[in-house]
Amino acid sequence: MNNSLLEINHLSYSENGNTIVNDFAWKLDEPLFVTFLMPYKSNNTFEKVLCGIVKQNSGDIIVDNVDIKMMNYKTKSIYMIFKGGALFETMSVFDNVAYGLSLLDLKTDSIKKKVNRILNRLGISNLIDKMPSQLLDDEIIKVALARVLVLKPKVIVFDDVLSKVDAHTKNEMQLFLKGLQRELAIPFIYITHNKDDAFIISDKIVVFYQGKMIQEGTPIELYYNPVSTGVALLMGSANVFRGKVGKIDKTGIQIKIKNNYLKLKHADLQTGDKITIIIRPENTKFIKETTRDLLKAAIYDYEFNGQFIKTYAFFGETKVESISLSSSKLPVIGEKVFIDFDEESAIILKKKEEK
Repeated sequence: MNNSLLEINHLSYSENGNTIVNDFAWKLDEPLFVTFLMPYKSNNTFEKVLCGIVKQNSGDIIVDNVDIKMMNYKTKSIYMIFKGGALFETMSVFDNVAYGLSLLDLKTDSIKKKVNRILNRLGISNLIDKMPSQLLDDEIIKVALARVLVLKPKVIVFDDVLSKVDAHTKNEMQLFLKGLQRELAIPFIYITHNKDDAFIISDKIVVFYQGKMIQEGTPIELYYNPVSTGVALLMGSANVFRGKVGKIDKTGIQIKIKNNYLKLKHADLQTGDKITIIIRPENTKFIKETTRDLLKAAIYDYEFNGQFIKTYAFFGETKVESISLSSSKLPVIGEKVFIDFDEESAIILKKKEEK
């Protein structure tokens, strides 16, 4: 017996010839807010497999040392919050929240107390007599949460519930869900294809591609230390340069990129290595003069939004982006520049390291 709150053992599931998850092994020992970041078609199904609504092809899902295959409606401890809430349209908020309790042979007074308690805790007691059609988007999510929380779950899975709310409401709900997870101290598993939501709400993110877990880490770890170009681009804008290591001497390491040369000083590389250099726009600068070997580019556009300036340049046919704080001096279209960056901020991947 282990102490994992959630353990997934070699889970696999395919649907209509599409691999949703393939031999996924993972466990969670702390009550964290975790996002599974996966392609849209996959995240529409995976959460149902995780909660036992759809049966997996193989593998086990264990919640607090109990396999979900051994659970019934009375012993179930992992629940899902559906996109759009999936409330019963012909039932009031009270009856929606009370529904699960009504299946447990509880007395009416006990059900009423439990429902009122959870509605008060979520700050929605004023909605008790309303019908789902009368609720706002954030209220629907909170009622769906109340319907699950009243059953005292040990894990809650979210089906990309923030995808259907407006920007202002989404920001408020992100903060609400983060605060609620910390208060309850139980795992929240959020499944989405939206990187921005994952960054804001997550303690950890698990990245999937073609059914396989590619990388797991905090948002900061994934942003600054991606294992592949694909993960780097998924986590945010990036300037990507592919090249080959040439001469190495005391002056540095020469990198050939599209018949241009760049020199690095600190990198664990050998002559002949094929590499990818990834530089975030906020770590990229366009400068007019240099005494170092830097790549040459030409500015072709910029965006000014008051606080920041995004400047775009072409290195050959490759678009390069730089983000900097605004100043009164704007970029000059067509100006020839060098692409400068802090070497410590660059992500360097050898071809064999790409996953």
